Amino acid sequence: MRASRGQATIELVVVLPAVLVLLAGLAEGVLAAWSATEAADAARAGVRAGVVGADVTATVRAALPGTLAGDAVVLVGDGGVRVRVTVPGIVPGLDLQVDGAAG
Repeated sequence: MRASRGQATIELVVVLPAVLVLLAGLAEGVLAAWSATEAADAARAGVRAGVVGADVTATVRAALPGTLAGDAVVLVGDGGVRVRVTVPGIVPGLDLQVDGAAG
């Protein structure tokens, strides 16, 4: 009986880090998908602003959530808008960037 309790502890020590890494990767993926969707929505707002003659960059930054707007890069050209944002991550040192485009 005692040996099986020790075995369960060893299995937990081996499996728990793998589960935590898997969950962190899943969370990063969800954040990346959300960031890409927000960037694409902001790019569409920028295209609409450009059509009516408004400031595209200001409109894009206003359309982005605060966590994404700070370091967003807005590229305007040929009737299209591309927005690049850095994914707010939970894994230190993993700086993912995603793009959204419209037009």
